[in-house]
Amino acid sequence: MRIWLVEDEPRFQSAFALLVEGASDLQLERTFDDFSPIREALDEGYAGPFPHLIVLDIRLPGESGIAAARQLRAAAPDTEILMLTTEDDPATFFEALRSGATGYVVKGGSPAQLLRSIRQTAEGVADYSPGVARHISTYFAAPRPSPLTERETEVLHALARGLSKRAIAEELCLSPHTVDSHMRHIYEKLQVSSGVRAVLKAVRMGLIDPDTLDDDD
Repeated sequence: MRIWLVEDEPRFQSAFALLVEGASDLQLERTFDDFSPIREALDEGYAGPFPHLIVLDIRLPGESGIAAARQLRAAAPDTEILMLTTEDDPATFFEALRSGATGYVVKGGSPAQLLRSIRQTAEGVADYSPGVARHISTYFAAPRPSPLTERETEVLHALARGLSKRAIAEELCLSPHTVDSHMRHIYEKLQVSSGVRAVLKAVRMGLIDPDTLDDDD
């Protein structure tokens, strides 16, 4: 696996070179102090060959690793990007992912952890430092905003309670035509084709709490 390293700290460059040198399946082809030589080559039309993996420090002098990753992702879509950072914060992490990074490693971990991240990321497998995993868990565990308007939510709750369209119209003081319109919008936003499927998906998404539904019968 061929690797480029873009890192401005000489001590880390040396440590990284020694780490890769001891791995028979990895080859450090080039080391850059900043992104400017690569950017200039891209501006002049360089189209490859690119390595399997580019390891980028986020805090580079001049152009940041985030901005560099965006350019690399556009120019070399088949090359994986591993971000190096000293900042273990959610904002930087998600910005790195949006820029096209496959892996994200906080400096200071063990050589074995870094070596694993290099190999995993080079193979296209998302890899993050152990502490970063909590950001992902927190993100997906957080309540998701509802795609429905307040009125659409009221219609959906009434539908979940088993009310007919006419009964929904009477309860919410709406015309049957308006209820039909809200139902179409609900189906479109939830990407379903029936009221039953809308209710089931809303429950799975946490938009409806079954325990709060009244038994009107």
